Amino acid sequence: MSKYTAYIMIGLARILGGMSLLVFMIFLFVGSLNLLDMRLDEGGVLWFDAGLSLLFFFQHSGMIRKPFRRWLARFIPEEYSDAVYAIASGIVLLLVVLLWQTSAQTVIHHPVSFAGRSAQFLSFAFSGFIGVLKHWGFSTPSA
Repeated sequence: MSKYTAYIMIGLARILGGMSLLVFMIFLFVGSLNLLDMRLDEGGVLWFDAGLSLLFFFQHSGMIRKPFRRWLARFIPEEYSDAVYAIASGIVLLLVVLLWQTSAQTVIHHPVSFAGRSAQFLSFAFSGFIGVLKHWGFSTPSA
């Protein structure tokens, strides 16, 4: 692949990955953006949102596995696998946030919700810090 392809892949990974994380952080603190009202009943909303969550889980967890990475390496150079992963994760996370339906059900109440959101914010901040370290060439423990 050409160097322009590399620039495009890296640019898409940074834009989609970074933008999706920013939109997701807003989503965590504000709630559903209500961009699309699918007019589902309460049960339908819960099933739809659960499906969106599972979609992200399977994509995000599946693409990081070594068997998938070996399979992907048959189609694209291995050095692009992280960019493909970031692009796909960004797209799916944006779909989750943009399609999420508001539910009348309250699963977690305010004090616990605040603690959970704070933990999520700290994990995003830590992940961003690790990303900066990797970008600048510092070694970090691999998962």
